[in-house]
Amino acid sequence: MRAFVALQLEPADAKRLHAWSVRALEKVPGARRIRGDELHVTLVFCDDIDEERAGELVVAAEEVEPAFAGTAFAPSRVVRFGGAIAVLLDPVDPDATGRLVAAQEALAQRLVASGLAPDDRTGSWTPHVTVARTRDPKARVDAVAP
Repeated sequence: MRAFVALQLEPADAKRLHAWSVRALEKVPGARRIRGDELHVTLVFCDDIDEERAGELVVAAEEVEPAFAGTAFAPSRVVRFGGAIAVLLDPVDPDATGRLVAAQEALAQRLVASGLAPDDRTGSWTPHVTVARTRDPKARVDAVAP
């Protein structure tokens, strides 16, 4: 099964973000919005794993959860990551950034070392929520404000 470890959005925040994406991205060619109940902040994408190893992901997520608990994020800008249209997030408390990046990196290293995640990451983790996808290479989002 395809698996990842992610931060779940508060339902009210997910609903507002989805409603915003429907309005804000209506003029982006080919944009397919992500349903509100599927919006999340990915910490580590694991790709395909065996179902019997899913429990290991739960344990790893529970161990890193305290580093993220209670963290508030604010949307900063809209970007494209290939075919993904995402809202970048900044911690409301700028002092939290280092702690969050370190926690995410420790989680990623643990999952890579245990064979649960591929070691194909490029660059450091950027907190974001993918709100839509498009295959249109001309679809621009640089003028869309979160």
